[in-house]
Amino acid sequence: LFNEEAEEEEEEEEEVMTVFVELLLSLLARPSAALRSVVKRNFRAFCDFLTPGAVGVLTTVLSQSDKDLFNEEAEEEEEEEEEVMTVFVELLLSLLARPSAALRSVVKRNFRAFCDFLTPGAVGVLTTVLSQSDKDLFNEEAE
Repeated sequence: LFNEEAEEEEEEEEEVMTVFVELLLSLLARPSAALRSVVKRNFRAFCDFLTPGAVGVLTTVLSQSDKDLFNEEAEEEEEEEEEVMTVFVELLLSLLARPSAALRSVVKRNFRAFCDFLTPGAVGVLTTVLSQSDKDLFNEEAE
């Protein structure tokens, strides 16, 4: 039972870091010096936590030509903005639930840095979490 839980936790951690790197890369592509600065700080803060899947995402992006990257970005930019911020907020909330003061500090800095870029979907995620009672939250965690 303990081994199964440990494996599930490792798989979840792998997925979280992979999605986190994908989000940071999508934010890095936006024409904003402030966003690039925040992304740079996040990569520095989380580089010790990078998983093989997250490194794979980085190497895939680095291996693409500039032409391929710009064509893909132009087509998907508008569609992704809402989804990126929503997933980013969900990811920050999941990191916030972990028992780590360092992660909570990073999450707090990220919310401050990205609050001007929150989309309606991201705000909806926050309000859903804030509107749940403690009892509801703890029941979800137990499942």
